[in-house]
Amino acid sequence: TKGAYVELRRCVCRGVRSAVFADGRSKAILEDCAISRCTKAGAVALNASHLSLLRCQVFACRKSGVFTSASCSIRLSACSLEHNHRNGIEAFDVASLWVENSRVHQNRGGGILLSGAYASGKLVGCSLAANRLANVAALLGAGLSLDKCVVLGGRTSGLLGKGSGRLTLNDCRVRGNGLWDIEVDASADLSLTDCQVGSYHRPHGD
Repeated sequence: TKGAYVELRRCVCRGVRSAVFADGRSKAILEDCAISRCTKAGAVALNASHLSLLRCQVFACRKSGVFTSASCSIRLSACSLEHNHRNGIEAFDVASLWVENSRVHQNRGGGILLSGAYASGKLVGCSLAANRLANVAALLGAGLSLDKCVVLGGRTSGLLGKGSGRLTLNDCRVRGNGLWDIEVDASADLSLTDCQVGSYHRPHGD
Protein backbone atom coordinates (compact mmCIF):
# COMPACT_ATOMS: atom_id res chain seq x y z
CA THR A 1 0.00 0.00 0.00
CA LYS A 2 1.35 3.43 -0.90
CA GLY A 3 2.07 5.80 1.95
CA ALA A 4 1.84 3.04 4.57
CA TYR A 5 3.75 2.66 7.84
CA VAL A 6 4.66 -0.94 8.78
CA GLU A 7 6.56 -2.42 11.70
CA LEU A 8 7.43 -6.12 11.98
CA ARG A 9 9.19 -7.47 15.07
CA ARG A 10 10.33 -11.01 15.81
CA CYS A 11 8.51 -12.34 12.75
CA VAL A 12 9.20 -15.42 10.65
CA CYS A 13 8.33 -14.94 6.97
CA ARG A 14 8.84 -18.02 4.82
CA GLY A 15 7.75 -18.79 1.28
CA VAL A 16 5.73 -15.59 0.74
CA ARG A 17 6.11 -13.32 -2.30
CA SER A 18 8.09 -10.72 -0.27
CA ALA A 19 8.11 -10.17 3.49
CA VAL A 20 7.51 -6.44 2.96
CA PHE A 21 6.75 -4.33 -0.13
CA ALA A 22 7.05 -0.60 0.57
CA ASP A 23 5.92 1.66 -2.28
CA GLY A 24 5.06 5.33 -2.76
CA ARG A 25 6.66 7.03 0.27
CA SER A 26 5.92 4.16 2.61
CA LYS A 27 8.02 3.34 5.68
CA ALA A 28 8.81 -0.21 6.79
CA ILE A 29 10.79 -1.21 9.89
CA LEU A 30 11.76 -4.84 10.52
CA GLU A 31 13.49 -5.98 13.72
CA ASP A 32 14.70 -9.47 14.67
CA CYS A 33 12.93 -11.07 11.70
CA ALA A 34 13.82 -14.22 9.76
CA ILE A 35 12.93 -13.97 6.07
CA SER A 36 13.50 -16.99 3.84
CA ARG A 37 12.52 -18.59 0.54
CA CYS A 38 10.46 -15.66 -0.73
CA THR A 39 9.35 -16.15 -4.32
CA LYS A 40 10.58 -12.62 -5.14
CA ALA A 41 13.01 -10.41 -3.16
CA GLY A 42 12.91 -10.76 0.61
CA ALA A 43 12.21 -7.06 1.18
CA VAL A 44 11.30 -4.45 -1.46
CA ALA A 45 11.24 -0.63 -1.34
CA LEU A 46 10.20 1.56 -4.28
CA ASN A 47 9.45 5.21 -5.06
CA ALA A 48 10.84 7.31 -2.22
CA SER A 49 10.07 4.77 0.50
CA HIS A 50 12.18 4.05 3.60
CA LEU A 51 13.23 0.53 4.61
CA SER A 52 15.02 -0.33 7.84
CA LEU A 53 16.19 -3.81 8.90
CA LEU A 54 17.72 -4.43 12.33
CA ARG A 55 19.12 -7.83 13.33
CA CYS A 56 17.32 -9.57 10.48
CA GLN A 57 18.23 -12.69 8.53
CA VAL A 58 17.34 -12.77 4.83
CA PHE A 59 18.25 -15.96 3.04
CA ALA A 60 17.42 -18.29 0.15
CA CYS A 61 15.03 -15.88 -1.59
CA ARG A 62 14.35 -16.49 -5.29
CA LYS A 63 15.46 -12.95 -6.23
CA SER A 64 17.67 -10.61 -4.19
CA GLY A 65 17.61 -10.41 -0.41
CA VAL A 66 16.74 -6.70 -0.55
CA PHE A 67 15.66 -4.88 -3.72
CA THR A 68 15.16 -1.13 -3.91
CA SER A 69 14.93 1.62 -6.52
CA ALA A 70 13.70 5.15 -7.20
CA SER A 71 14.94 7.51 -4.48
CA CYS A 72 14.48 5.22 -1.47
CA SER A 73 16.50 5.32 1.73
CA ILE A 74 17.70 1.98 3.08
CA ARG A 75 19.32 1.13 6.41
CA LEU A 76 20.52 -2.28 7.59
CA SER A 77 22.21 -2.98 10.92
CA ALA A 78 23.50 -6.32 12.24
CA CYS A 79 21.80 -8.25 9.45
CA SER A 80 22.71 -11.39 7.53
CA LEU A 81 21.94 -11.80 3.81
CA GLU A 82 23.01 -15.19 2.53
CA HIS A 83 22.26 -17.75 -0.20
CA ASN A 84 19.81 -15.53 -2.08
CA HIS A 85 19.44 -16.42 -5.76
CA ARG A 86 20.48 -12.97 -7.03
CA ASN A 87 22.22 -10.26 -5.00
CA GLY A 88 22.30 -9.77 -1.27
CA ILE A 89 21.28 -6.13 -1.82
CA GLU A 90 20.29 -4.71 -5.23
CA ALA A 91 19.82 -0.94 -5.24
CA PHE A 92 19.10 1.36 -8.21
CA ASP A 93 19.01 5.16 -7.96
CA VAL A 94 18.55 5.12 -4.19
CA ALA A 95 18.73 8.31 -2.14
CA SER A 96 20.87 6.59 0.49
CA LEU A 97 22.07 3.13 1.47
CA TRP A 98 23.60 2.52 4.91
CA VAL A 99 24.75 -0.97 5.95
CA GLU A 100 26.60 -1.59 9.21
CA ASN A 101 27.94 -4.66 11.02
CA SER A 102 26.27 -7.00 8.55
CA ARG A 103 27.16 -10.22 6.70
CA VAL A 104 26.57 -10.56 2.96
CA HIS A 105 27.78 -14.04 2.04
CA GLN A 106 27.34 -16.71 -0.62
CA ASN A 107 24.64 -15.11 -2.73
CA ARG A 108 24.26 -16.56 -6.22
CA GLY A 109 24.58 -13.13 -7.82
CA GLY A 110 26.68 -10.43 -6.22
CA GLY A 111 26.90 -9.21 -2.65
CA ILE A 112 25.88 -5.54 -2.85
CA LEU A 113 25.08 -3.89 -6.20
CA LEU A 114 24.58 -0.12 -6.26
CA SER A 115 23.78 1.56 -9.57
CA GLY A 116 22.72 4.98 -10.82
CA ALA A 117 24.20 8.47 -11.04
CA TYR A 118 22.37 9.73 -7.96
CA ALA A 119 22.90 6.60 -5.85
CA SER A 120 25.13 6.75 -2.78
CA GLY A 121 25.90 4.27 -0.05
CA LYS A 122 28.11 3.55 2.95
CA LEU A 123 29.19 0.21 4.42
CA VAL A 124 30.68 0.12 7.94
CA GLY A 125 32.13 -2.94 9.65
CA CYS A 126 30.63 -5.38 7.13
CA SER A 127 31.79 -8.80 5.95
CA LEU A 128 31.27 -9.50 2.25
CA ALA A 129 32.43 -12.92 1.16
CA ALA A 130 32.07 -15.76 -1.35
CA ASN A 131 29.37 -14.20 -3.52
CA ARG A 132 29.26 -15.65 -7.03
CA LEU A 133 29.70 -12.28 -8.78
CA ALA A 134 31.41 -9.19 -7.36
CA ASN A 135 31.17 -8.88 -3.59
CA VAL A 136 30.61 -5.12 -4.03
CA ALA A 137 29.76 -3.25 -7.25
CA ALA A 138 29.32 0.49 -7.89
CA LEU A 139 28.02 1.08 -11.42
CA LEU A 140 26.81 3.90 -13.68
CA GLY A 141 27.88 6.80 -11.49
CA ALA A 142 26.98 5.30 -8.12
CA GLY A 143 29.17 6.24 -5.16
CA LEU A 144 29.95 3.72 -2.44
CA SER A 145 32.26 4.08 0.56
CA LEU A 146 33.50 1.24 2.77
CA ASP A 147 34.95 1.69 6.24
CA LYS A 148 36.50 -1.17 8.24
CA CYS A 149 35.05 -3.82 5.92
CA VAL A 150 36.36 -7.26 4.94
CA VAL A 151 35.88 -8.32 1.30
CA LEU A 152 36.99 -11.90 0.70
CA GLY A 153 36.57 -14.82 -1.66
CA GLY A 154 34.31 -13.41 -4.36
CA ARG A 155 34.30 -15.76 -7.34
CA THR A 156 34.93 -12.90 -9.80
CA SER A 157 35.97 -9.53 -8.34
CA GLY A 158 36.00 -8.38 -4.75
CA LEU A 159 35.17 -4.77 -5.65
CA LEU A 160 33.93 -3.67 -9.07
CA GLY A 161 33.65 -0.07 -10.31
CA LYS A 162 32.38 0.61 -13.84
CA GLY A 163 30.63 3.34 -15.78
CA SER A 164 31.91 6.21 -13.63
CA GLY A 165 31.26 4.30 -10.42
CA ARG A 166 33.01 5.70 -7.32
CA LEU A 167 34.61 3.54 -4.64
CA THR A 168 36.17 4.95 -1.45
CA LEU A 169 37.79 2.53 1.01
CA ASN A 170 39.19 3.22 4.47
CA ASP A 171 40.84 0.59 6.68
CA CYS A 172 39.49 -2.33 4.63
CA ARG A 173 40.87 -5.78 3.83
CA VAL A 174 40.28 -6.95 0.25
CA ARG A 175 41.96 -10.27 -0.53
CA GLY A 176 41.49 -13.73 -2.00
CA ASN A 177 38.89 -12.89 -4.63
CA GLY A 178 38.73 -14.92 -7.84
CA LEU A 179 39.78 -12.66 -10.74
CA TRP A 180 40.77 -9.39 -9.09
CA ASP A 181 40.45 -8.04 -5.59
CA ILE A 182 39.63 -4.63 -7.09
CA GLU A 183 38.54 -4.17 -10.73
CA VAL A 184 37.72 -0.73 -12.12
CA ASP A 185 37.37 0.60 -15.64
CA ALA A 186 38.97 3.77 -16.98
CA SER A 187 35.97 5.93 -16.04
CA ALA A 188 35.72 4.79 -12.40
CA ASP A 189 37.07 6.69 -9.41
CA LEU A 190 38.93 4.76 -6.69
CA SER A 191 40.34 5.99 -3.37
CA LEU A 192 42.16 3.75 -0.83
CA THR A 193 43.35 4.71 2.68
CA ASP A 194 45.04 2.27 5.07
CA CYS A 195 43.80 -0.78 3.16
CA GLN A 196 45.19 -4.27 2.52
CA VAL A 197 44.61 -5.21 -1.11
CA GLY A 198 45.87 -8.25 -3.00
CA SER A 199 45.36 -7.69 -6.76
CA TYR A 200 44.21 -4.63 -8.67
CA HIS A 201 43.17 -4.14 -12.29
CA ARG A 202 42.47 -1.02 -14.35
CA PRO A 203 42.64 -1.34 -18.17
CA HIS A 204 45.55 0.25 -20.04
CA GLY A 205 47.32 1.00 -16.77
CA ASP A 206 45.21 4.13 -16.08
